[in-house]
Amino acid sequence: MRYQTYAFSIERDALQMDDFLQRYHFEERDRELLWATGRFLTEMIKVEAGLLYQDSQVVCVVTLGSLYDRIAGLVTEAEQLLLGYSMECFGMEMLTKAYERLNEIVFQETGKWMGTYHFFGAGEVEEQEQLLTHMKDPPVQWRQGMLHPSKSVIFQAAYQDRREESGCQSCERCQNVTCSFRKIQNKHKYVNQINQSGQVYSYGITRIFGGEEQ
Repeated sequence: MRYQTYAFSIERDALQMDDFLQRYHFEERDRELLWATGRFLTEMIKVEAGLLYQDSQVVCVVTLGSLYDRIAGLVTEAEQLLLGYSMECFGMEMLTKAYERLNEIVFQETGKWMGTYHFFGAGEVEEQEQLLTHMKDPPVQWRQGMLHPSKSVIFQAAYQDRREESGCQSCERCQNVTCSFRKIQNKHKYVNQINQSGQVYSYGITRIFGGEEQ
């Protein structure tokens, strides 16, 4: 068993703006805000990761760090809903790119790829805490039943010979309903703020969080 830490940036060019607008249902008029937000976050935020290499699998702890939390907190205090939503989306994209980078790192270190990712659910806190005890100065901590920094995740994956066998395809069966990469998203996080404010926001926000399902 071996533990190794890594820190790296996500290149702004890795976040394709056209795909981003379509994936999160933003409008073209949001492009300038999104471009500025993406540039700011990719220049300011570094991904921190701790990898525990075991005999048959690797355990990954990944976070965008406390700076992301502080910035997000300021945006929330300023009640900038559209900016806050765009930050949330960019945070998910940055972590997704971090997954790809870590997969390559694991291959460089072991000659194997990461297989299907197992994200720990809400009922597996003890398992996650136990894994963290094997890591010296892990980039995340458990406090009051939650991971800190907030934009953090712990998962494990068995080694595989083929890269095509990598990834997470188990959202329907996974109990981790707070996972940032969950394909079935919780739509109620912002809906009350939107409905109570009376303001008109991007189509992406109203469609995803306002109950306008298609």
